This record gives sequence, C-alpha cells and structure tokens, in this order.
Amino acid sequence: MIEGLLTNPWLIAGPVLLACFGAYLVYRNNRLNRLAAAAAEFRNEFASELAALRNPVADMTLPELLINAFPRHSAAVEKFRHHLSRLRRRQFETAWRRYHSGHGFDADAFEIPKQDQLFVEYYAFVPGEPDMAIQLALERINQLLSFARQP
Repeated sequence: MIEGLLTNPWLIAGPVLLACFGAYLVYRNNRLNRLAAAAAEFRNEFASELAALRNPVADMTLPELLINAFPRHSAAVEKFRHHLSRLRRRQFETAWRRYHSGHGFDADAFEIPKQDQLFVEYYAFVPGEPDMAIQLALERINQLLSFARQP
C-alpha cells in the first residue's frame, strides 16, 4: 500500500489539489455573496435621492437635497469601498470626489469655506433651469452606482 503511494504521487496530490480547488470555489462564492449584499445596501442608500431627482418637486433645491443626504451617502461609501479591488477602489474614490466636489473646481481660490465646498458645482446652474444640474447629479450618481451593479 505505502509502496503504491510512493511510486504514484498523484494518488496523494490529486485529492490535495481537489480540496484546494474546492476551497477556492467556496471562498470565491462567499466573496461574491458579500459583494452582492454590500452592493444592494449601497444602491438602497441612493434610492430616495434618485427618486427625488427623477421626479423633481417645484420647491426642491438640488444642493440642499444632496447636502442633507451626504452623511448617509458618505457612510455607505465607506462601507462599500472595502469590497472593491484596488484599481476599482481608486476609480470609485475618483467618482465619489467628482460627485461631491465637482470636476476639479478650485474653491480655495474663491475663498469658499470648507463646509460650503460640498456640491458647490451644482449652485453654478441658472436657478430657472434646474434640469442641467439634475442631469449632472443623475450622471454622477449613476457613475457611482455602476460600481455596485448586480452580478
């Protein structure tokens, strides 16, 4: 029996490799399940703002809507970013900064206080035509949500 095992190492290596492959499949399945749960939770945090942006009310001001939701969105971003790979995490953080701080707008040059720099880019649109600001907000939110697509 032992001589047979020593002369044919595949009798030992085969079951070991099969066990390793099975463990990898279990790990990958668990990781995908955790990612799907985190993505669903992340998408839910933006659902009310998406609904408000898609069906705007006359007295709604876009920056105030986004500023009021910012703490909730920020917490969701912190929880979700850990489920992404390094490259996707960098892209996600860029999309997150673009969403709340604009496209590289230099607020310090205009001496805008730090607490007022959130969503300052959305104030730049004409008050009578909020559609452009809403479209920009929807585009940036959808860019964030693209990282949390359903598998």
